Amino acid sequence: MSLRSLAAWLFAAAFAMLAFSCGKGEDDEAIPVLTLESSTVPSTAGSVKLRIAATASWTLTAEDPETGSAASWVEPGQNKGEGSQDVLLSYSANEGGPRSALIRLKTPAYDISETLYQSGAGSSSAPGWMELPAMNREGLVFLPHDMSGQRYVSRTKSGVRNWSCYYDKDAFVSHWVAYPQNEGLIGSGSLEYVWGYDPLISTDYQVNITQGSYGGGWTRGHQLPRADRREYDAMVSTCYATNQTPQNYEFNSGIWGDLEDRVRTWAKSRYCDTLYVVTGCNVLSEYGWTGTLSGNNGGHRARVPSHYYKALLRRGKNDTWSAVGFYLPHDEDIAGGNFLNYLVSIDELERKTGVTFFVNYTNTYGEAAAKTLKSNTSVSGW
Repeated sequence: MSLRSLAAWLFAAAFAMLAFSCGKGEDDEAIPVLTLESSTVPSTAGSVKLRIAATASWTLTAEDPETGSAASWVEPGQNKGEGSQDVLLSYSANEGGPRSALIRLKTPAYDISETLYQSGAGSSSAPGWMELPAMNREGLVFLPHDMSGQRYVSRTKSGVRNWSCYYDKDAFVSHWVAYPQNEGLIGSGSLEYVWGYDPLISTDYQVNITQGSYGGGWTRGHQLPRADRREYDAMVSTCYATNQTPQNYEFNSGIWGDLEDRVRTWAKSRYCDTLYVVTGCNVLSEYGWTGTLSGNNGGHRARVPSHYYKALLRRGKNDTWSAVGFYLPHDEDIAGGNFLNYLVSIDELERKTGVTFFVNYTNTYGEAAAKTLKSNTSVSGW
């Protein structure tokens, strides 16, 4: 190629690049970011904050993800704006099944979206899973996870369910984590620590446990243990901040770890079809929480539980059911003790925690069967 030809080619290429750049016209606009305060809301009417980080003008809509038409049950506080702002999304009560809306932000250069999910009528969560408890408190967020650690939507869309939690944005811990357990769900694979944020809720409401523990001498204590989910993605999800609480190391590695091991043994028994587990902690003053807080990590201080508990509902191979609970003070002095000394009936555990356990068992088998189930204090035959 001659020098003249080369110069002409370079000029043409430069001109084409310039024309492409000028044609876009939005070179200075940064990629906007949408952050929902919570991506899951209850079936009752309310509102949720949407944080917009943008450098240009924008429009905001709520759309049905299936049809693209307006999602009439969601109403943005404003539909137009410029720059970074917080917008309140109001939503109406849901009298049917679970639903979702695509919250879409359009700027001159970008079109981005986040999905808002609303639970179905009659429950803090839409599913009728046997492990789910009920807890009548304001401001808590229900977060259901699939085996990849993302949001569980349905069996068709999400496959096998993993774990769910009822998260407290003020306490920075989940009051409870609920999950089914058997040998197949435990799976196989090596265990790692892959600490991270839960993608189902804004990082603004989670303690940063990615670089270290809570501070103040408290370790990161799983509610759903890593060893209960050995397939890699499911195991990684157990290391989310929403599944952790600030826990005493000796307690965690001692009596509490012993109880976790025994629960796995019961779940893998040849006599057990599925063990439905609720692991929870007490961070409420009316149930004995003393006001202890963790160190300040990432600007947040989590409530340190005064007690931990497990509620277990066992379905046998022959479709027989039994249930027991455990309620342990969060105290290193009992680290070397026997967890069986803290066995209680589900009835007693409900009185100690304010949580109603296994509501879907009651819905399925009736009040009389549930009363008998919840009075049991024996693990004989498990």
